[in-house]
Amino acid sequence: MKYEEFWQKMYRNLRTKREFETLRRNTLFSAHSENSSIIITPKKSKFPRSITREKFKQVWNHASKLSASERFKPSNYSEISYNSAYEVTLMYEFLKK
Repeated sequence: MKYEEFWQKMYRNLRTKREFETLRRNTLFSAHSENSSIIITPKKSKFPRSITREKFKQVWNHASKLSASERFKPSNYSEISYNSAYEVTLMYEFLKK
């Protein structure tokens, strides 16, 4: 799947807020799309975080360089994103469907 196709699929599916659980630590968070960004809100802190299309593309591009077994490990993105646990979870959710 190409990035634009992935982004459109995720963005459309998140027009309505949805709940997720991170892959590694099982931390609950919600996500919805708004103004060309994905808004992540961790359940614990309730502090919304905006992830732009461009920022998500950086994570996507990095993921494309990793092996399948390493692609969904948030620690592999720590140098490029503070929100990697959430971004990796969303990638996993929308790529598996």
